[in-house]
Amino acid sequence: GVVDVAILKFSPDGSRLLYATFLGGRESEVPHSLIINSQGDLVIMGSTSSTDFPVTTGAYQTKSQLGTPASYSFATTTSIEYVNGSDLFVSILSADGRQLKASTYVGGSSKDGVGTSFAVGPHSDGISFRNYGDDLRGEVVVGPDDDIYVATVTESADFPAPALPGSTTTTTDAVVFRLSADLAQLRWSSRIGGSGYDKAHSLKLTPTGTLYVCGVTTSRDLPASVDAVKSKPESTTQADGFVARFDNQQLTHLTYLGTSADDIVYLLDIDPNNNPYVFGSTRGKYPVTTGTYQNAGSSQFIHALDANLSKTLFST
Repeated sequence: GVVDVAILKFSPDGSRLLYATFLGGRESEVPHSLIINSQGDLVIMGSTSSTDFPVTTGAYQTKSQLGTPASYSFATTTSIEYVNGSDLFVSILSADGRQLKASTYVGGSSKDGVGTSFAVGPHSDGISFRNYGDDLRGEVVVGPDDDIYVATVTESADFPAPALPGSTTTTTDAVVFRLSADLAQLRWSSRIGGSGYDKAHSLKLTPTGTLYVCGVTTSRDLPASVDAVKSKPESTTQADGFVARFDNQQLTHLTYLGTSADDIVYLLDIDPNNNPYVFGSTRGKYPVTTGTYQNAGSSQFIHALDANLSKTLFST
C-alpha cells in the first residue's frame, strides 16, 4: 500500500531510457499529471502522504498538513494507503533528471488532491459510476512565462483558495491555482464549488490568458451564467459536468453539461479559435448535433462550445 512516484524519460523513438528516478518520502505518493516547460524541465503534480516529501528551500509551502487517513483501491488486491492523509505536491526536475530544481507542498489541514473513494453503487456524493483512476485525477499546465496552473480538488476548509462570489462552498470543492515558475509564490487561486461535491479534472490556458476548467459537480447552485448552454442541471440528485472560464483571475462564464442521469467531464482542450472542447462520460442520452458522427447509445461524449460557453458548436 506504500508507493512512490517513478519518472522515466525515453528517447523520441522509445528505444533508449535516458533517465529513471524515484520521487517521494516514507509514505505514499502518486503522480497525477506532468508537462514540460519552456526550459525542458519536467513539472509533476500529484498527491503525497509523506511528511518528509522532498521540498526545496524557498518553496511556497515547505511543511505538510495532510489531514485524515485514506485508502484508494484500484483492484481487488491493490490499494494505495494515504496513512497520514494527503497534500498536493508540485515538483520540477531538470531536463537530465539530475536535479530537483523546485518542489512544494500545496494543501490545507484535510485531504487535498484526492477525491472520494468510490465503490460500486450510488454514493452520498451522487456519483454512481467511475473509471479507473478517478480518485486521482487533476491536471497541471504551464503558461508562456512557465508559471504553473493546477486543477484539482480539496476537502480542506483552509485550503488557500477563496470561494467564488455567490457560491455556497462546502469543504469538498474543485480548486484551480497558479504558482510562480520557481514554486516560491502562490500567485492566484480559486474554488469552484456549491453545496455539493465539486472536483476539477482538466484545464487549458489560451494564448490571450483565458483559463478554462472542467470537472464534475453534484451542486445545484454553482454560479452558472444566465446565457450558459445549461444554466441549471436537469436532475436534483445526479452528477453533472461543468466548464468554467476565468479572465484576469475572475470567473466570467460557467455552464453545466449533462443529462438527467450522471455525467462527468474529464478532459478539456481548445481549438485555434480558443473554443473549448470537452470529453466525458454519461449514463443518460447525451444530446447529439444533427449530422454529426455518432456512436448511438454509447456512454462517452465530446462537446464543443463557443468561447463564452453560451452556444454548442457540436455535440456527439
